[in-house]
Amino acid sequence: MRHSHGKLKKVLQDKSTELAHAVRRAEQYEAEVKRLRGRVEELKRELSVAEDEVDSASNNIRFSFALVKQDCRSLV
Repeated sequence: MRHSHGKLKKVLQDKSTELAHAVRRAEQYEAEVKRLRGRVEELKRELSVAEDEVDSASNNIRFSFALVKQDCRSLV
């Protein structure tokens, strides 16, 4: 009886240790997910700014070409 009790106590201790490690890993994964989600949001903001800059530059180029085209027509 004592032998079985000791064995079960050891199994419980091992499983408790295993569970504690699993909980720590889960907490680390949750923290990593939170960090990555924040990074994704930061990259989305950076992308939006870059897209706005590209749109602005593209509009400026179109406007410049239109002016050049208009100037060329007036020379003819």
